Amino acid sequence: MPITDAYAASLLDLLVNGVALAAPNRHLALSTADPTSDGSGLAEPVGNGYARVDLATLFGAASSATRDVTTDTLISFPTASGGSWGTITHWAIMDAGSGGNAIWEDALTTPKTVADGETFEIPVGDLTLSLPP
Repeated sequence: MPITDAYAASLLDLLVNGVALAAPNRHLALSTADPTSDGSGLAEPVGNGYARVDLATLFGAASSATRDVTTDTLISFPTASGGSWGTITHWAIMDAGSGGNAIWEDALTTPKTVADGETFEIPVGDLTLSLPP
């Protein structure tokens, strides 16, 4: 499951122990490697115009019937400038605009090399977060 280990533990503590869990900031990060379930493998592009995208208003309402939520807005990263970002293979939802902790991570269906002058985009409906039944 792509929810990270630490965040899964926080959710369980909320559910069974009543430990408060503040709503995290949500920023989408790109990675050239598998972030892994503990987030330690995150390898974001450095420089060349790269920045995380704030996810505050990019998802529709969650569905109780399908236990998922899908983007209802185009996600567009800044244009790579001054060099390539490398081959993007994974994404992660982070709890901060820089640094911070991974909340959720997964692989792209198709890796994409982002060359200088290109813009990495995720079309409407192409990013879905699902919880198991």
